[in-house]
Amino acid sequence: MTGLRILTAYPAEASPFIKCYGLTKQQSRSQFEIFSHHKNALIISGPGKSAAATATTTLHKECDSQMNAIWVNIGVAGHANRPLGEVVLVDHISSASSNDSWDIRHDIKHHFPTCKLITVDSPVTDYEPNTLYDMEASGFYSTALDYTDYNRVHCIKVVSDNQKFPLHTLSLKKAKILMQQSQQQVSEYLDYLVKCYIHS
Repeated sequence: MTGLRILTAYPAEASPFIKCYGLTKQQSRSQFEIFSHHKNALIISGPGKSAAATATTTLHKECDSQMNAIWVNIGVAGHANRPLGEVVLVDHISSASSNDSWDIRHDIKHHFPTCKLITVDSPVTDYEPNTLYDMEASGFYSTALDYTDYNRVHCIKVVSDNQKFPLHTLSLKKAKILMQQSQQQVSEYLDYLVKCYIHS
């Protein structure tokens, strides 16, 4: 059965989707908080690509994920000039600390802008043009590929800081508001992905 496997770094990013999908907290011996209901599950990894990689593996083990699950990293990211709250699909991920990189294909029709993303080991305030920045995507993406096909792994970011509103102006409260405001359009896209992949 096709379901969602969602990873966020922070509770502020997770809460709108926990509510949207009616997820409840699982009893787990892992270091991570896991929420699930029916065919959908979400894990909160904490910051950093290593934590994201470990959490992705944990979610796979705890939720007995099948090959047809859709894996999604959802969270905030910085960009030089995109407006706060804009939802962006990542089409290329690279790691600032290695030569690893991945292209992401979006075969399913969508209306979102796309952008490359660099996963960094510490927060960035000097933005390269046309580039998103986060701290988890490369760890998530490289690990999720162990559990499903590349076309079922996605990365969706909500712009949280830019040159006009730099990182030091971002709080967890503000991040939660941005995620709440974008939740409906993100969830509609995720539901559409599930519908498209359900018979594949």
